[in-house]
Amino acid sequence: MVCSREREKYGSSDEPGIEAPATVAASTGATAQPTRTDFSFGAERYDAPRSDGSERALSAVVLKLDRYLTPDFYVSGKVSSATGGNASGYTSALVGAGWRRPLGAGLHIGAELLAGAGGGGGVASGGTLVEPRAFIGMQITPALGVRAGAGRIKAFGGGALSSNVFDVSLTLAYGVSAGY
Repeated sequence: MVCSREREKYGSSDEPGIEAPATVAASTGATAQPTRTDFSFGAERYDAPRSDGSERALSAVVLKLDRYLTPDFYVSGKVSSATGGNASGYTSALVGAGWRRPLGAGLHIGAELLAGAGGGGGVASGGTLVEPRAFIGMQITPALGVRAGAGRIKAFGGGALSSNVFDVSLTLAYGVSAGY
């Protein structure tokens, strides 16, 4: 039954082609599908050139959020902050897109292209960063997985940072009842 408020907003169910959302869902049998969102916590490591001309290993803690637009394609946001390598205060924030493809038996592969900003801690980042990466992962349960990845982090705009990056993470998925 369409209430008067829905009738004002969406039109009467007597009008051809215009029905309230509840009426459409009931008449088509369609139900809203959950959207997968992955939250990851992990660590990464790479060699980072410093403002004083030296280069030292940098370890960072990473928090990441992936919001799936299709079962294989997602948009991503990642923040990292140095925890080791005498670069206290170094932080980066990157956004971009990724692709993830199941291989079977709980395994999956993927690739991402992220870009954003980073600085502080004496790291010669130049401010603007780009990070392409590839990963392999395993779903332990539909909502819990692990990933290991490798890529390259590159600074633009005058920064000397251009290093291979390696990472591992624990991933928690939301909005999945059986997993994609």
